[in-house]
Amino acid sequence: MSGPPVVPKILFLVHRTPYPPNRGHRIRSYNLIQYLSRFAVVDTAFLADEPVTDGVPAGLAELCDHVIAVPVDKRRRWLRGLWSLAVGRSATEGLFSSPRLRREIAALHSARTYDWVIAYCSSMAQYLAYTGCPPQRCVVDLVDVDSRKFFDYASWARRPARALYRLEGRRLRRLEASLARRVRWITLVSEAECRVFRDFCPAENVIAVENGVDGDYFHPHAVRGEREQSRTDPDRAVPAGPSCVFTGALDYRANVDGLMWFLSEVWPKVRGRRSDAVFHIVGGGAGKPLREAAARAGAALTGDVPDVRPYLARATVVAPLRIARGIQNKVLEGMAMARPVIASPQALEGLAVSPGEDVLEAREPPEWVAALERLWGSPSEQRRLGDNARRLVEARYTWAARLRPLQSLLSLAEPKNQSSIKSERT
Repeated sequence: MSGPPVVPKILFLVHRTPYPPNRGHRIRSYNLIQYLSRFAVVDTAFLADEPVTDGVPAGLAELCDHVIAVPVDKRRRWLRGLWSLAVGRSATEGLFSSPRLRREIAALHSARTYDWVIAYCSSMAQYLAYTGCPPQRCVVDLVDVDSRKFFDYASWARRPARALYRLEGRRLRRLEASLARRVRWITLVSEAECRVFRDFCPAENVIAVENGVDGDYFHPHAVRGEREQSRTDPDRAVPAGPSCVFTGALDYRANVDGLMWFLSEVWPKVRGRRSDAVFHIVGGGAGKPLREAAARAGAALTGDVPDVRPYLARATVVAPLRIARGIQNKVLEGMAMARPVIASPQALEGLAVSPGEDVLEAREPPEWVAALERLWGSPSEQRRLGDNARRLVEARYTWAARLRPLQSLLSLAEPKNQSSIKSERT
């Protein structure tokens, strides 16, 4: 007589706090944890470079058995990064090195055996050796090819930053290439990123596991009407006139670079034609240069908001990124809200969209100005693009559909019920 089904155990290692899922790195890591918890008992350990509120352990505890958060000392972090660079490794490895996290992982290993260990981003691969899991049971989710990103930074930067970016790119590329021999699977966020990786490391264990979007949360009917917004929360009311919106972390270099370019090269030309146009930049962490650029251009910086959907609800979504890797959540969220999206080619890379049908693509400033005027002058064109975008999200970009390859890679069986998983949790 067979016993109860064996429930696999997975350890998920993350370089930053994976909850709540309201920023790019949190969105993917959280949804991976949520998806894996359908098939396995999941433990998660992560580095916290920001205060861990009470809601973080509570939110993750609904999905995970053990939740370990290790605070990061910012001063020591940068010292470790510089030392790592000095001894021939990447600064990234040093920035995410933590003796305490190594001890916590080793303690987990002494208490239980894992069927799989997943390291989220190359910076967390250094901890695999402490898990006790053999290489054939280890996965690194690189998400993006970070080395390519640093080479992109170098192409735009001035001296001496240019040389430092190139050095970090070379060191990271060496690390990324070594991982193909050290783990069972390497996953990336898109097939385009896989091609970038295979160009310098033609490995066969490199697989695309794409991002999705929560289409129930980002839904065109999920936001209160504008009149009710204005009455109960005037600061969150979306203007009725021509408006566009950018959402994202404003301390992330690629976002800042794209916005600085848009504010200097595009937005003044737009305002020269449409003085009533409004540009909302939604996100936290804006530094002084970005704040000053927004003020000069007449754009509105909101800071962090509890809900970006009111800003997306009636605006044109813009993603003017010049440096972009992987799949842009901001684009998918705008599409899910049935909003017209205008994006640079870099921001659309990795998405199965048809420019002109699902989104609009713009490169140079005149193209951006023309695209905005085209949409603002035609409500029917806004509806057409928004409806097409929403249909594409529903057909292709649900999280369950995009993460399904992971189930096959890890040979995870669908449980007959969740009680078998819950009974395994201590």
